[in-house]
Amino acid sequence: MVHQLPVVTTGSTMENLEADLYNATISELRPKRDPLYIVVPMTILYSFIFVTGLVGNISTCIVISRNRHMHTATNYYLFSLAISDLLLLVSGLPQEMYYIWSRYPYVFGETFCLLRGLAAETSANATVLTITAFTVERYVAICHPFLAHTISKLSRAVKFIIAVWIIALAFAIPQVRIYSSNI
Repeated sequence: MVHQLPVVTTGSTMENLEADLYNATISELRPKRDPLYIVVPMTILYSFIFVTGLVGNISTCIVISRNRHMHTATNYYLFSLAISDLLLLVSGLPQEMYYIWSRYPYVFGETFCLLRGLAAETSANATVLTITAFTVERYVAICHPFLAHTISKLSRAVKFIIAVWIIALAFAIPQVRIYSSNI
């Protein structure tokens, strides 16, 4: 059975001081991490995800950028998705691995927390918008092939991808501002 501890605000009365002492004692008694049978497998899984994510996404970026015949609109969208995955992976997973080993105190600070949130929101937004833009491109290519042939250019895809990242960042900023006001 899990017991809910009362939340007490700091005050000057003797009852509030006793409650603050009680809450401080309880927080010191809580374990700093989950049991090892949970932490070790999660660390192994996170490490596997991190390494394969880094290798796969960096390989994708290198292959697309180095091979001239891979410079197509479709591959540029894939390149954008790989960058988005890398951003989310690098900004979130190392801190998450640290967090499963030591839940408190939070050592990264408020600025890092906000930047991590900004990176995660931007990455998620960029992923969704990139897939949407790619889907629209495919729709035009399949349903309106003559139109697609006349307007489909690599520079157009690059402009769409740049717009996707600008919009993704613009949509992420309000989320971070809301989060920062709650800290």
